[in-house]
Amino acid sequence: MAAFDKELVASQARSGIMPDDWKLFPLARGAALRNVLSVGLVGLFALGMTVYLFISQTAYVPKFLPDSFFSNSGIATASIIESLLFVALGLWLLVVAARWMQAYNNTQSYFIVVTPDGFAEVRREKVKGAAFAEVAAIRTRSGFFGLEFIIQRRSGRRFALEVGKNYGPPGEVLTALQTGLRAVQKVDA
Repeated sequence: MAAFDKELVASQARSGIMPDDWKLFPLARGAALRNVLSVGLVGLFALGMTVYLFISQTAYVPKFLPDSFFSNSGIATASIIESLLFVALGLWLLVVAARWMQAYNNTQSYFIVVTPDGFAEVRREKVKGAAFAEVAAIRTRSGFFGLEFIIQRRSGRRFALEVGKNYGPPGEVLTALQTGLRAVQKVDA
């Protein structure tokens, strides 16, 4: 068995000419658009909150803070701090929305490909993946942007694939990954 080369696998999948036993999960255009709109709107809301907090000089003061925060200068300080936090959050979310817009405009450059030897997640030029022989386990968790697959390597290192519903039904992607992992584990046993 040849060594698994995720870059070579990604290049071959980009060409569109793949063996029959490979599974390709392309980025769904609707999912990318949904991510652009939802993340972008929350980012705009955060920037709107910045303007509101700054102009109205109001602030949320939690009860665990000392009473000195209820003075005019304490509320003004808290308002400025909260405004800065909302600016940072809003700008970060707008950057994330812009990245999803790039994905929406170029969906063929975003996909997951599962081969009998391993898998790769391709996001434009960035390729993340592993040979099934290097993988100890695959588990799921809820991430910031939806379902994530946590890939635990035999070396102890792990990484996450942010799948959500971006590449079709996540159950199908997980089934393909687990089937490949089980096949390699049977050969090793």
